[in-house]
Amino acid sequence: MSLAEAIAVVVPVCLDLQERHARGEKLFVHPSSIAPGADGLARVHPQLSAMPVNAADRACLAPEVLRSSAAGDACSSVFALGAILYEMVTHQHIGPGMHRPRDINPELPDGVEVLIGKAIIGDRHHRPADLAALASAMYQLAPQRSVEPPLVSASRLDASAELDVDVKFSILPPSPGTYDASGVTALPRPPATPRFDGGTRSAPRSSTALRERRSPGRPTTRPRSSPR
Repeated sequence: MSLAEAIAVVVPVCLDLQERHARGEKLFVHPSSIAPGADGLARVHPQLSAMPVNAADRACLAPEVLRSSAAGDACSSVFALGAILYEMVTHQHIGPGMHRPRDINPELPDGVEVLIGKAIIGDRHHRPADLAALASAMYQLAPQRSVEPPLVSASRLDASAELDVDVKFSILPPSPGTYDASGVTALPRPPATPRFDGGTRSAPRSSTALRERRSPGRPTTRPRSSPR
């Protein structure tokens, strides 16, 4: 499935879930719970929204839903939609051994990985819960075939969690590099060589090497001048 086709399915589902959760509904969101509505757009059907037994469906459930076997809220649905989008564009399930989407399909835009990475954060305290912002961000990735959702700032995906949104808790494998203290991916730094005055320079020579550089028989200290 192309990215545009996947977005055309997921965005209406996202908008439908936003309305349902705003009414206080809690749902099990997984691929088998989604079917076309009367208008032909994809929806989560309550009669299909049950705790799944199929492994492929269970892979899309948020960790807290799997632990509790209880229907999820908007935050849980964000995870499920990120997992569903991942499977639609990669044809693989999320979980151990998964790859980054662009490792599977290099033609996907970078924004796909950024968005999926935020959606499938395992710790719900660091996961966004704004379905309107998610729908808007998804639409911007490939608007060709999708219904157009209200424009919402993507920055709300960074601020709608109980704590700060932190992709270090995402189950998406990190891109090459390591995270620095701010959570931003950074390339590893080469080790610095210690210097006694606080800077960095070449390591001091060993005492053996220093002895080898002295000429044999030459005194190591300057002789004192004889008194006049």
